[in-house]
Amino acid sequence: SKKAAKNPTYSSLLHSISISCLSGVLGSQSLLFAKAFMLVLRNAFVGKLYFVEWETYLVIFGTISCVYTQTYTLNVALSSFDALFVLPVFQVCWISGGVVGAGVFYQEFSGMKDSSIAMMTIGFLVIVTGIYAFSKWHKGTKKLTELKDLSPLDQLTRTMLAPHM
Repeated sequence: SKKAAKNPTYSSLLHSISISCLSGVLGSQSLLFAKAFMLVLRNAFVGKLYFVEWETYLVIFGTISCVYTQTYTLNVALSSFDALFVLPVFQVCWISGGVVGAGVFYQEFSGMKDSSIAMMTIGFLVIVTGIYAFSKWHKGTKKLTELKDLSPLDQLTRTMLAPHM
């Protein structure tokens, strides 16, 4: 965008938010996949063999790929930007994705009373507000290290994720 091209600080902030949120969302998806896999294991112990179904292997692949990608993107964000900014943004996206994802996918909201939903919403807002307040101490992002000092994969990732160094 024109605003990002004129203001490198805006671009750096946008990149730090984007990669932190991506990592958080991937983390929340890995929780959903892991819960699905645990349900498969639980059912295997009571005699229901789901290991003959192709969907089981899709869940296993999803769990492993989400955990790996989440860890990798979080490490890229932490090595490129200030941890006091990255981790709060990551936590908000991870908690949000986990609550919404589990609530929708596993229908965990369907049996809740209105008072329980209200209290859960208040608790969630307290967490998000606290993380937002904590992130206000952020004084800018760290400078990226020189590309020549990085591995080829890290050079490619940094070039794609932070073009305004």
